[in-house]
Amino acid sequence: MSNSELIQRKTLLSDSLIKLLEQDLLDLAKLQKFLTLESIALRDRLSDKIQFCADTKSNLLNQIKARAQTKAKLMASAGVGIEAGKVKQGIDALGSEKLSDLWEDSLLQLKTCQEKNQVNGLVIQRSKLRNQKLMDIIRGQSQAPKLYGNQGSEKAYGGANSIAKA
Repeated sequence: MSNSELIQRKTLLSDSLIKLLEQDLLDLAKLQKFLTLESIALRDRLSDKIQFCADTKSNLLNQIKARAQTKAKLMASAGVGIEAGKVKQGIDALGSEKLSDLWEDSLLQLKTCQEKNQVNGLVIQRSKLRNQKLMDIIRGQSQAPKLYGNQGSEKAYGGANSIAKA
């Protein structure tokens, strides 16, 4: 393969990857928006909006994942070796500053989305725990802490029970 053919091939690959990354960035911006809306819906306990945000997040993530697979296939078919954790090196090897910048931007936005999603997940987890405790109270289940007894089994101890014998 001549040098000009190699350059043309790299340019075509870079252009294809740029288009995919630009779409990723648009979807990541939408994802951030819906993560913020989800946070508000969680705070206000609006179950319909929470479900809508979750569905939208899922759709956006599926689109981003599909494009990630497309990008990997494009790079592999062009002979750009990709090792785990070394995609950036493969991107930089194509020689497109715009492509490298878009790659970095997408990683930053993805990290921001992951952090927001993690916070929302913690809110959901705490809400579930609070709801479970309320349901236990309604059912009349013991709220006494569970400790291990002298036989090694878990047992709920109330304030009047002793934990150990002297």
